[in-house]
Amino acid sequence: MSHQAREVKPDQIEIPARSAWRKLPVLAGILGIGGLAGAAALGWGTKEFLFSYLVAYIYWLSIALGALFFVLVQFAARAGWSVVVRRIAEQLMFPLPLFAVLFFPLALGAHELYHWTHAEAVASDPLLQHKALYLNLPAFYGRAAIYFAVCLLPTFPGTGPQR
Repeated sequence: MSHQAREVKPDQIEIPARSAWRKLPVLAGILGIGGLAGAAALGWGTKEFLFSYLVAYIYWLSIALGALFFVLVQFAARAGWSVVVRRIAEQLMFPLPLFAVLFFPLALGAHELYHWTHAEAVASDPLLQHKALYLNLPAFYGRAAIYFAVCLLPTFPGTGPQR
């Protein structure tokens, strides 16, 4: 009895066409759109919704960014041991481009979320006046675009770490 490892090529791995697993991404998309529609119907734009959305967004984004950091460290260290675990981390960082899209409700609700977007708050607070070059909506949107560009760069084919 021989226990030799055999090589499995990517073209040998296929999910059958009638499998329920093929329908999973479509089902998840439908549920996500339904959830957003429900949120919109129940209080889109209210402070409570925006604060709850911000907490959930940051929670899931931190998991994806943590996975991205793990993968980058493993590539930088040329760690051979991490191949199996790295695949899981790569799947956890897979939705990073989606977070750029999911940022739009936060960008649109910034006036409700942050008091430094109100002109009267800035006018009455000397500290906010001192930070006005940093704490304004154009700078906020610009920083967000730069952060997303830097974080998404390794996820595009041909731009990430190469072995």
